[in-house]
Amino acid sequence: MRLHTLHLNRPASTALALAATVVATTLTTPAAAQADDPQPTVRAETATPTDPTERTDASGRTWYIDPPATTAERLAGRRLSNRTARTAEPAAPLEDTFALHSDPGADVTVFVDVDGDTLSGTAWQEGDGGLPDPLVAPAWDPAGDGPAFSDTELLAVQQVWALVAEDWAPFEVDVTTEDPGTAALVRADADDPTYGVTVLVTPSPEAYDGLCPAAGCSGTAFLGSMGAVGDRFHPAWVLPQGTGDSAKNVAETVSHELGHALGLLHDGVTQDGTRSEYYRGHGVWAPIMGNGFGKPVVQLSDGSYPGATNTQDDVAIVSHFLVRRPDEAGEDPATAGAVPDATAYVTAADDVDTYRLGTCVDGADVRVDPAALSPDLDVLLTLRDPGGTVRATADPAAGTGDGTTASGLGASLAVPAGTGWTISVEGTGSGDATTGYSDYGSLGAYTVRVLGCDDAASGAPGAPTSTTAARSAGAPTSTVLVRWSAPADAGTSSITSYVVTDGAGGSLTVGAAARSVSFDDLAPGTTYAFSVRAVNASGAGTAAVVRAETAPRTPDAVTDLEVSWDATRERIGVTWRPPGENGGREVVGYDVLLDGAVVTRTTSTAVALVGAAAGQHTVAVRAVTEIGEGPLDQRDVTVTGETATPDPQTPEPDPEGPPDAPTDVRAVGREGAALVAWEPTPDDDPVTGYAVTAYPGGRTVRVGPAREWARVPGLRPGRAYRLVVRTTSTDGYSEPAVAQRRVVPTGRPGRPGRPRVRVRTRGGEHRLVVRWRAAAARGSAVRRYVVRVGSEGRRVVSGTRTRVVLRDVGAGRHRVTVTARNAVGHRASRVTRVRVR
Repeated sequence: MRLHTLHLNRPASTALALAATVVATTLTTPAAAQADDPQPTVRAETATPTDPTERTDASGRTWYIDPPATTAERLAGRRLSNRTARTAEPAAPLEDTFALHSDPGADVTVFVDVDGDTLSGTAWQEGDGGLPDPLVAPAWDPAGDGPAFSDTELLAVQQVWALVAEDWAPFEVDVTTEDPGTAALVRADADDPTYGVTVLVTPSPEAYDGLCPAAGCSGTAFLGSMGAVGDRFHPAWVLPQGTGDSAKNVAETVSHELGHALGLLHDGVTQDGTRSEYYRGHGVWAPIMGNGFGKPVVQLSDGSYPGATNTQDDVAIVSHFLVRRPDEAGEDPATAGAVPDATAYVTAADDVDTYRLGTCVDGADVRVDPAALSPDLDVLLTLRDPGGTVRATADPAAGTGDGTTASGLGASLAVPAGTGWTISVEGTGSGDATTGYSDYGSLGAYTVRVLGCDDAASGAPGAPTSTTAARSAGAPTSTVLVRWSAPADAGTSSITSYVVTDGAGGSLTVGAAARSVSFDDLAPGTTYAFSVRAVNASGAGTAAVVRAETAPRTPDAVTDLEVSWDATRERIGVTWRPPGENGGREVVGYDVLLDGAVVTRTTSTAVALVGAAAGQHTVAVRAVTEIGEGPLDQRDVTVTGETATPDPQTPEPDPEGPPDAPTDVRAVGREGAALVAWEPTPDDDPVTGYAVTAYPGGRTVRVGPAREWARVPGLRPGRAYRLVVRTTSTDGYSEPAVAQRRVVPTGRPGRPGRPRVRVRTRGGEHRLVVRWRAAAARGSAVRRYVVRVGSEGRRVVSGTRTRVVLRDVGAGRHRVTVTARNAVGHRASRVTRVRVR
C-alpha cells in the first residue's frame, strides 16, 4: 500500500485547535495496483468530534476545554461552601494546610497547587498563540484580598483537598497540597513507577485568555497526561474565573480535570433528542466526569443511568494508572479480620470487608462512618451471628444533607450480647439509576467505631512470609500466581486456612497446606495489590501485601461506530467512541479503512471521507495502542451520485501539500478591532480561503479565497495584538504569515486595570519591597501608581515603575495596596496583608 499523508502542525492554543484540520491521503491498495481500472483518490477530513470540548494539539494528543459554571452554579457553590465552612471541622490544623497528604507512601502523586507556580517549556506554551514562556501563575485568591492566605482561605484549601482526596481514596495515590518536587511528579521513562501530575488552581489572566474560548472555561487537561513521560503535558488547569471561588466548585473541577489526566472521557446524556456532554445528574447524585456542581454525591460512573453517552468503565480505566489499595479484610465471616484502628477503604463494587466483634455485652453497638466531607461511599452494614446468618442490616436513605455532604451515607447497628458476632462493610447504591445511583461508584474511605465488644484479636497468626506475585509462565496474560510461606508466628492455635485477595473485590480461601493461588481473568495492563492472611481459631491475622502488573494486550473494538453518506456535501461521515477496554495502554490513534485499505490514522473520533466512488462501500475503524491494533468494527454505506473515479488517461496526481503562505501582511488598529491586509497566495495553489487570527486570545476570522483583507473584531482597546494569516486549502493550512508590527486597537478610554501585587519583607530592617504587574492602560496611559501601607502613609511613583522599597515600616500587620491612575480614573489592587517583625 502506498500512503501519502499530509499532517498539519497545530499549536496547543484554543483558537487554532478549534480550526478544522485536514489530512489528505492518496491511496493505492496492492489489489488496486494490479487492476486495469484506476482507483479513486479518497481523502479524510477531520470532522467535528462527537464531544465539542475535545481538542488535539500539534503532537496529536487530545485535550479538553471544560465550560464555565453558570451564574446559578457559582452562587450555589458559594452558598454550599460557606455553609460547610461554618459547620465542618478542619482536616488538619490550619498551619498544616500546605502539608496535607492522603497517602504519603504512594508512588503516584497528585499535587493540588493553589499557591502559584512558574511554568516553562510545556505544551501549553508551544506554537503561535501558546501561553507566555515563562508564565508566572498567581496563587488562588478566593477572598480577593491578595496572595497571603487568611484563615478562611486556608479552610477553603483544606475543603478542596478533602473532596479531591475522597474521590480518589480507593487508589494508592497521594493527593497533597505540599509540593513533592520534580522527582515525584515527572516520569523519567515508561518503566518509572514514581510519577504524578500537578493540578494548578490559578486565576492567571494569561492562562484564562489563552486557554479558554470567548465563553470562558472552568479548566482544561490533556487526556492521559498522568502516565506521560516528562512534564510537557503538565499541568492540568483549574481556572476560578470559570468555576467561581467556592471550594465546592473548585474541588469538583480539580477531580474532573484529574479524571481527564487519568484517561477518562465525559459523562454526558441524551434527553429528548438533545445531547449534552455534561450530565448534571439527578437527585443527590452526579458523575465526576459530568457536572457535579451542586450535588453532594459525586462518583465515578459506568454510564448506567438512562440516556448516558459514555459507558466507559471509569474504575477500570483509572486502574491502569493507579493501584487499588490493599484489601483490609475478606468477605467470609469464617475468616473475618480484626476491626481496623485506622481508616479503611472500599475499593470495588464487590469489595466486602468482614470483621469479628468478639464478645459483646448488652447495649453494644457498631457505627461505620464514611469520609467526613462529601463522601463517595454509601455504607451498607450487615451483622451476622456466629453461624454466619444475617441478623440485621443498616442502610439509611441518602438525602441532600447540607448540599456538600449527603445525609444517610453512614450506618449503625445495635449488637446483642454474645460471642462470635461479625460485621460486614460494603458500598451500596440508592434507589435505581433513574432516581439514585448504583453501587458502582460507591467507593471510598470509612472508619469503624465499636462500643461494648472486645474484638478478641489476640491469638491470630502473624503475616505470611516470602510472599511473591507474578504472571504465571505459560498461563494467559490476565493470570497472576501468588506464592507465600507460612507465618513465623502461627498464633495460639493451628492455621486452618489462608485468605488471598486481589484488592479489587476478588477473594480466594484455600486450605492450610496451600502455598499458592492463581487469579484469572484480571484486567490487562493493571497493577494489583494482593494480600495474603493466615487464619486460625482466633480469626484472620496480619496481611502480607505484594503487587504485580498483568500483561497489557491489544485494545477492544471501538464503540458506537456510525457511518452515513451525506449527499449534500458528498462525503461519508464516520464517528465512533473509544473502546470500552484499551488493553492497559493508552490509545494512540485510530485507523480508518475504506473497503479494507487504510485511508488515515487519526487521533480524532470523527472523520469525513471525501472522493469515494458511487456504489456500496465498507468503512471500518480500529483502535491502536503501543501493543498493537484492535479488532475492526465496520459498517456498510452506499455512496450515490457521480463516480469519483478519475479519467483513466489522466490519473490524479498525489497531493502537493499545504499551500504557500500569503505575503506582505499589514495590520492597523481600529476601534475594538484590527484591519489586516495581505498579498494573496499564488494562483497555482488550490486556495479555499484565509484564516486571520489575533494573539493573545486567538480570535479568528475566516474569509473566502478572493478576499485580500479582513476585519478582526472583539479586541480589547489598549492591548497589543499580533496578527497572523494562514492560507487554507483542501490539503491543509499554510505556514503562518505574521504582520510586520503589532497593533493596538483603539476605543473609548477607561479606568486602568487592576495591578497585581507581591510584597516581600526584609527581616530586621523594617523594609517592604512592593512589586506589581503593570496595570492595563485601557486606552489611556497609566500616569502614576499610589502605594499605600496601612497607617504608614503612601508613596506616589510614575506610571512606568513596577517596584518600590519602603523603609522604616513599623512592626506589626499592614495592609498594602497599589492604585493605578490614568486620565479617566483609578483602580486599586486587591489588599495584600503582610507582617513586619
